[in-house]
Amino acid sequence: MRTRRTLVLFSLILLSSSLFLALFGKKKFDPKPPLTVEEINGKALYRRFSVEEDYENYPYWPGHDGVRPGQSPHGDFHQIYVHPYLYDKLPIQSSMAPEGSIIVKCNLDTEKEIKVFTVMAKVKGYNPDAGDWFWAKISKEGDVLEEGKIVSCIDCHSALKDNDYLIIHKLERGK
Repeated sequence: MRTRRTLVLFSLILLSSSLFLALFGKKKFDPKPPLTVEEINGKALYRRFSVEEDYENYPYWPGHDGVRPGQSPHGDFHQIYVHPYLYDKLPIQSSMAPEGSIIVKCNLDTEKEIKVFTVMAKVKGYNPDAGDWFWAKISKEGDVLEEGKIVSCIDCHSALKDNDYLIIHKLERGK
């Protein structure tokens, strides 16, 4: 009889724990299909990384976890999240990010509060002359401040054209 009560109690605890995790645990990440040339704009990109997928479910850029010191024009501090389409492929010997890659840089002020997002999205056929990257600067409220083929972004990042315009570290290096 005592064994039966223990078994029932254990089963209830296990069931309660599973229910709690299902209701309040971190939701499973469900990546959406890559944005296309026809779909891409600042609002669609913001919706993708902030609502549909929630960038906080993306991993940090490998070896660049948490809040890190920043530099102009990105702010005093930053956090860099990378979409699983890119993260899961690292290391990439070809040094070319896959279609659907999204890199979200949270530009933080001295209080480590988000000022603005600067985002890169790899969109097949968008801008072959600059690695097919769509660039955006978006306020934390979702207002698109700049978008598209932003010359200042492309000019700065073109110094690492051989690394598919990514400055943070070499794609071939991986995780």
